[in-house]
Amino acid sequence: MTWRTITGLLILAGTTLISGCGDGGKSNSTTAVVAFSIVSTAQLPARINGVNIAIILPEGVSAPTDATDPKQIAATALAAGSAMDSIPDAGKLVMGSYSSAGRLVRIVALGPSGFGPGEYARLTCVADPGVIVSENGITQLNTPPVTFRVTGYDADTHSSVDLTSLLRPHFNLK
Repeated sequence: MTWRTITGLLILAGTTLISGCGDGGKSNSTTAVVAFSIVSTAQLPARINGVNIAIILPEGVSAPTDATDPKQIAATALAAGSAMDSIPDAGKLVMGSYSSAGRLVRIVALGPSGFGPGEYARLTCVADPGVIVSENGITQLNTPPVTFRVTGYDADTHSSVDLTSLLRPHFNLK
């Protein structure tokens, strides 16, 4: 092989590597999956039927929104957590909204047949380049959360039960 051929191959390889760098004009953002869980602090008098939480995301972190409704979190970014696995898909609902102005995320998880403490939702967030998302950062911003309410259903009295004081929110990065 001649030096000319070797030089040509090195230039071609270098050009290929350089053109592969970056992202073609897209942002270099990364994703972070935040798991929303509830931890029981006492024996629950009823199974959980609904969780309503609102939290603030750290600076430089956002939630993807639906293209047709920019306030609604994209369905691909929000999923039911493992605590709701025993509920058939048709019987559970996890939805959320996002306000970029205050980085406010609102999530509602409903399971009419009930579920126990644990992870009830997962949100895939987008972090700006250079932003490091940490569990501690999210927890510090949201102790206490903007909104946190948990309800259950008492089959004996046929009424809803406020379980909020018996549970506490917890955030993990997955």
